[in-house]
Amino acid sequence: MGFMDKLKDFGKKAAKGALTMASKDYGLVWEGAHKMCKLSTNSTLDKLHFIKLTDIQATYDMKEDIKTFNFTEFNVNSNSYKIRIYFNNGENSCVTLKYNKDTGSALPTPEQRIAAHVKDMADLLENMTKKVPSIDEETKKYVNTIMRFAGRKEF
Repeated sequence: MGFMDKLKDFGKKAAKGALTMASKDYGLVWEGAHKMCKLSTNSTLDKLHFIKLTDIQATYDMKEDIKTFNFTEFNVNSNSYKIRIYFNNGENSCVTLKYNKDTGSALPTPEQRIAAHVKDMADLLENMTKKVPSIDEETKKYVNTIMRFAGRKEF
């Protein structure tokens, strides 16, 4: 491989790393498969990406590769929300969802500020609820609470 080929390869890796780093961060896996990876999605919000530093460690199609998900912690007072995602391959990942407390702080009403804080979480949960084959009623109840916070239609 010549110098120009190495330079071109380095440029591709740098661009891929920059795109990966700029991807939306929905939370961090703290237990199970893909521990310490950032949870992200593709641009069409139908695949989950697990990213460690600048590399995508795994990608799962929400409809085909995920069995279900549920909340393991839902604490409005401390803004702590954790979900466990169960994959069809038998593995699972427990994710602490990101609550963006700094987003929307300049908005005029408390409702608008809370909606901004949970917007990304609502995006993820809305797409997972629509695409994952099944979720239980308790999980739907928690998802609907987030949808109300975000000012969105419930399931």
